[in-house]
Amino acid sequence: MERVLIVSSVLLWMVVLTNLLLTLALIRQRNTEPVSQGQRKDFGGPPVGQSAPDFTAETLVHGRVKAYAVSSTMAGPCRST
Repeated sequence: MERVLIVSSVLLWMVVLTNLLLTLALIRQRNTEPVSQGQRKDFGGPPVGQSAPDFTAETLVHGRVKAYAVSSTMAGPCRST
């Protein structure tokens, strides 16, 4: 029984480390892609300077108030800081 616990712990740590390495590789790849001001991706949002449209959201838990914070790192004020 002790051997099974050791083997499962080793396998779990191997999966965790593999996941960490893949995450770091993805971050590195995303950070090395050249993106200039003229090449921003269009995510289908409202035009610059217009407010986002009103929306309603339903929750799975009834009777509770939920607050949503919507932001984007592609916005001008966020990119300039």
